Amino acid sequence: MTAMSKFALRNAVSEEVRVVTRPPVKTVRSQLLGGSLTLLAGSGLVGVTNLVYNVVTARLLGPAGFAHATSVYTILMLMSAITLSFQVVCAKYVANHALAEDKAAVFARLHQRAWVAGIAIGLLLFLLRHVITNYLNLPDPLLISLLALGTAFYIPLGVRRGYIQGIHSFGPLAVNFMLEGVVRLGGAFLLISMGLGVKGAVLASVIAVIVTYFTAVPSPGFTWHGSRGIAI
Repeated sequence: MTAMSKFALRNAVSEEVRVVTRPPVKTVRSQLLGGSLTLLAGSGLVGVTNLVYNVVTARLLGPAGFAHATSVYTILMLMSAITLSFQVVCAKYVANHALAEDKAAVFARLHQRAWVAGIAIGLLLFLLRHVITNYLNLPDPLLISLLALGTAFYIPLGVRRGYIQGIHSFGPLAVNFMLEGVVRLGGAFLLISMGLGVKGAVLASVIAVIVTYFTAVPSPGFTWHGSRGIAI
């Protein structure tokens, strides 16, 4: 083989390697752009659902009942700061790992911590239910007890959503957000119509959180990987 042939062959191989190893930048950008638009559309539908929820509960409960339900729901929304913190951290670390088992290990570690935080805060709310009830002039401490149950699930929900976000499954993530709003709206209308009043509105929010927790897919499961866990 002549020197010219060797040079041409070496250039052809180098060009092939560059083509194979070139990162699919355009594909990743397109995926992120499409996911952003999907989440934007989902957020818009969630906003509309929440607006309808407020109108329905205000009409069915009246001014006093709506104020009580809103007070409890606002406390739950305050917990979203913790939920979003877990979601952002989980999404970041899951996205930074390529292997599925590493992603699952990140999820397992954060999921375990989120459950500890959720149960601790939920237990604290339950123990202080009478104090909070008196301070907010609520009609029944059972409302805070329901809030405590919802909080226990709401914080780990952030980790499950963070995993979905980290693997770029934006469609299922948007559906999960929308499902929460739809279940809350439908549950509130049904339970209030059954005569549960403010308790029905709060219970609908709790049911919505629990339903969206168990339907947040895809998910790597709940298995802890032991010594292979990744320190975060």
